[in-house]
Amino acid sequence: MLRAQAIIPSLRARTSGVIRLQSAILCSVCLGLAVLVWLSYLPVLNADFVGYDDELYVTKNSFVQSGPTFKSLIWAFTTFATGNWHPLTWVSHMLDCAIYGLDPRSHHITNLAIHTANTILLFLALNAITRSLWKSAVVAALFGVHPLHVESVAWISERKDVLSTLFWMLTLLAYGRYIKAPRAFRYLCVFALFTLGLLAKPMLVSLPIVLLAFDYWPLARFPHAGIQNGAHRSITHLVLEKVPLGLLSLASCIVTYLAQKGGVGSQMGCLPDLPLGIRASNALVSYIAYLAKTIWPVRLAVIYPHPRASIPTWQVAACAAVFVAVWWLAIRLRRSHPYVFVGWLWYVITLVPVIGIIQVGEQSMADRYTYIPLIGIFISLVWGIGCYARRFLERKSFVIGLVIVVLGLLVALAARTYAQACYWQDSVSLFTRALQVTKDNYVAHLNLGVALEARGDYESARYHYEQALRLQPSWPLALYNYAVLLHRTGDTSSAVSTYRKLIRLQPDHALAHYNLGVIYDDKGKVEAAIREYKAAIRSAPDFAPAHVNLAVDLYGQGRYQDAWRHVREAQRLGFAVNEDFIRALKTKMHRQP
Repeated sequence: MLRAQAIIPSLRARTSGVIRLQSAILCSVCLGLAVLVWLSYLPVLNADFVGYDDELYVTKNSFVQSGPTFKSLIWAFTTFATGNWHPLTWVSHMLDCAIYGLDPRSHHITNLAIHTANTILLFLALNAITRSLWKSAVVAALFGVHPLHVESVAWISERKDVLSTLFWMLTLLAYGRYIKAPRAFRYLCVFALFTLGLLAKPMLVSLPIVLLAFDYWPLARFPHAGIQNGAHRSITHLVLEKVPLGLLSLASCIVTYLAQKGGVGSQMGCLPDLPLGIRASNALVSYIAYLAKTIWPVRLAVIYPHPRASIPTWQVAACAAVFVAVWWLAIRLRRSHPYVFVGWLWYVITLVPVIGIIQVGEQSMADRYTYIPLIGIFISLVWGIGCYARRFLERKSFVIGLVIVVLGLLVALAARTYAQACYWQDSVSLFTRALQVTKDNYVAHLNLGVALEARGDYESARYHYEQALRLQPSWPLALYNYAVLLHRTGDTSSAVSTYRKLIRLQPDHALAHYNLGVIYDDKGKVEAAIREYKAAIRSAPDFAPAHVNLAVDLYGQGRYQDAWRHVREAQRLGFAVNEDFIRALKTKMHRQP
């Protein structure tokens, strides 16, 4: 009895020592991941805002810049601006503006901090669920420094990517705790975190399927999963368990469809509605192209123009063959190597919302879309290599060689990420790079033209606008920017013809009508100017400057009552009308019989 009592404190001390060692290792890995990520992304700390949605999300968004006020919060939860519904993302930008103002460095730091947290949380979640510390660490490191993720981290407007993924990781962690001890409160935590993720970006709609896949491996909750851990459940039970989450996903899909159908962002491009066959072909090619860029991440661009019907048939057939072959292999290995099946399923399912079957935007594919999906590929590769390396772990030379290879790979990826992040310094470097690595990139030409015009380099800007219009002659956005530049540089005759072409394409383009009115005023063609201002007001009744300019022209014609009506309307809209003009107008009205 005395001997047993003596052993117990010794066991407790030994257990306590093991726990402290494990905690120290976990902390060291987390710190190492954080350092690796920050070193890889150092260039973004000196980056500016870019002229590609950043003005919609931050720099020209009055609601965001006002901070989280009652009015701005109501707007965040009700707006479909940019063709999205992601109120939590809007709130995040509002908080940044309230704290930092418009300092781009601070906004970038927030993105990078969230990405760092995502990397660490991925490691902790995988380690908690799989009990494979070093494999989990390698997967997290690959996620943290892969160059395909630069777009999500370095682009301030893509806060929604990193923020929604933060809740993806937290949901995964909460789900692991729920599985260990299924209780209503723990399930409620999973539900709440998943909801917050959907409020940041609807990319998380596929998470219930991923959780079901994790039930198969590594949690082994499926019947005949191959691991007798007492956690087995019927397939019906596992599916029903995900139904509340699935209903949330369905609701998010419906809201997202409505947002993209009626949102501002959906009306900015020139890509027509493509047939389902073209969209499906592009999706198949994109699945394989993402894999190729995962293995060899070079020639990355902020925008890859959609090839439309120009994808070669042989390329579609080859990608379809690879896609089917990988599915066949994953299914064949689902029992002996279940991580291959689960990792591939993760990759395919999480890309479905953004693979292009549902057409959104001008792009054929986008690096940012791989932020979550690549985790599945990393899991398949790391666990697969680990399985075959296990038999050689007794050989010290093999272990040393494996560590060197892994570290070398991470260093190479980190260096590539550093180089890619440098292109995000400003709009000019970003879109210049896009033109270097892509062909016929009309979106990059247009945005580079905008950036060069902002710098005062009108000649270069004009060249890039003309290139965009050469590739897309009927693109309203390019026509408008080109016409504004022509007007600014004094080529008013070309500006008028360009505005006229734009109005033929979009008769209700209020800004085009307004700017034509300004040109006609400058030329002394008052009747023509009045006609254009009225057309602008018909298209946009709340367009206050058009009301003011129309009032001035009507005043010049002696139509004082009509002018006063438009002055009052401009004041109602909050526009500061010149006080001298108002006094002169009132005097004329009083004198008029």
